[in-house]
Amino acid sequence: MTQRPTSKSVDARNRIIRVAERLFAERGIARVSLREISATAGYANNNAVQYHFGSKDALVKTVFQYRYLWLDEQRIKLLAELPSDPTIEEAVQTAARCLVLPLVSLLDDPEGSYHLRFAAQLYQQPEHNVLTTTGDLHRELFGNSDSVIRSVYRMVDDHFTGTDRHRLFLRERFVAALVTNAMAAREAAEEKSSDTLQPSRALFVDQLLLSVRLLLRGEV
Repeated sequence: MTQRPTSKSVDARNRIIRVAERLFAERGIARVSLREISATAGYANNNAVQYHFGSKDALVKTVFQYRYLWLDEQRIKLLAELPSDPTIEEAVQTAARCLVLPLVSLLDDPEGSYHLRFAAQLYQQPEHNVLTTTGDLHRELFGNSDSVIRSVYRMVDDHFTGTDRHRLFLRERFVAALVTNAMAAREAAEEKSSDTLQPSRALFVDQLLLSVRLLLRGEV
C-alpha cells in the first residue's frame, strides 16, 4: 500500500517550493544550490530538498508545475466563454486572453510574486529553450498545462489551415517568449513600487494583449 503524504510533509514541500521559486527568480537557477534552498526554508538538514524531491531537476519541474494547475483552471474558464464556432477574431482574442490574463493574476499573490521571473529563468536554460524544446522533455515539463495550451493554439491554428506549419510553430514560440519575458519584467518592475515612471498595469496588459494578437495572426 502506498503511504499517503502527511499534512506536515505537504507543508514542508510547499515551503521548499516557494523558497526555491523565489531564489531561482532572483538569482537564476544555476546559481542556487539545494543546500541554500534547504537552509533558507528553515531546515538544519541540508538534504531536505533531496528527501522531498530527489534532485534539482525534479525540484525545478515541480516549481514550474506548482502554479500551472491553477493557471490551467483559469485558462479553461476563459476558453469556455468562446462560442462553439468562433470567428478568427474571436479565436485570436480568446487565445491572447488565455495566454496573458491568468499570468497577470499572479502579480497579486499576497505572499509575493516570483513565478514569472522564475519561468523566464527556466526558458534561458538550454535544455528548456522555448524555441527548441519538444518531445518527451517538453511533455514532462509542462504536464497537463501542455494540453490546455495546445487547445489554445489549436483554436487559432484551425483558422490558418493554409499557413505553413513551421510558421505557425514559430508564431507560438515567439508568443511564448514574448509573454514570458514581458511578464517577468513587469513582475520585477512592480516589486520596485517606488518606480513612478512605469506604465500602468492596465496599459501594460492592453499592449501585451495587442502584441500577442498580432503575432498569432502573423501581422508583425
